[in-house]
Amino acid sequence: MTKRVGARCTADFATRVAGFVYDVAMAGLAIPLSNLILSQLSQGEMRVLSLTVAVRRILGPGDRIKGDLGAGVASTLRQLVAANAVVEVDGMYSLTARA
Repeated sequence: MTKRVGARCTADFATRVAGFVYDVAMAGLAIPLSNLILSQLSQGEMRVLSLTVAVRRILGPGDRIKGDLGAGVASTLRQLVAANAVVEVDGMYSLTARA
């Protein structure tokens, strides 16, 4: 029995370490993290830390998040930059100009 539990824990750990991708479903948020970030960027350009603090304030003290919120914000920002929804210049993020 101990061997089985140990093997399961080791496999679980390997899954978490290799190829970790932050997922909003893991965080258990009702509102997708990208929507929170985009709403904050609509007010002006911000850095990752400022966005993390702003998202934390929106969520409030009662909302629990699994994992690192800063890593989730950074990962979501990378996805938004790849989708051309957000522009990053020297660590500052802002919404792309719409034509």
